[in-house]
Amino acid sequence: MARHDFAALPPFFSFGDHNRIAVREREGLSMLVFASNDARADILSFSSANLPTFAPFDFERHARLPDGAEVTVAFSLGFVQSPKMPSVAFFVCENRAQEYFWKPEYQSHANAATGIVAVYLSSMAPERDAAFVNKMFGGKVNSIPGGYSIACGPAQELRVLTPQAILKRDTSFLGLEKGATPLLAGIAVGTEARQGVTPATEASGMFIEWLPV
Repeated sequence: MARHDFAALPPFFSFGDHNRIAVREREGLSMLVFASNDARADILSFSSANLPTFAPFDFERHARLPDGAEVTVAFSLGFVQSPKMPSVAFFVCENRAQEYFWKPEYQSHANAATGIVAVYLSSMAPERDAAFVNKMFGGKVNSIPGGYSIACGPAQELRVLTPQAILKRDTSFLGLEKGATPLLAGIAVGTEARQGVTPATEASGMFIEWLPV
């Protein structure tokens, strides 16, 4: 597994190393990914916004489709990480073989989920961390109870809330003690089949908020 090399030029961010460290410390979410049409263009845009950026990472592998056909899937990643949020990483993913992924038959689930509506980030400084994420895409920032929401797509947002506001959604969530670094805490999922919250203790370290659509 390749390790981080932040002394390289440009610095190298290791997807594997970040998650190796994350699972050693706790279960749950460790990274937030955004779809990209051009990872390298996004890296340049992030750099222009004075965000810490890293070398692009390209990889591909063989995959087998349900009909037995073997194909090559390929991706390019571009990473961003705030020094104030060492336990969280953000990256864009350019899917260079989209024809093998975006199929309606792959996009249904027994829980009737229609998509991720929001991701929750716990932060002792929600205004600071919302401003950092906003620099990535320039989405609209709104004040909400307990923190801020940042538009990250046509119908998706990141909700940066204080630990106290996170605990109002899931009293079982761990890692929110005073002085804790920011953590990705949970997701909100749109569904026609259920409502309420599945606590982190039942969902591998993240809570799931079920929202009607």
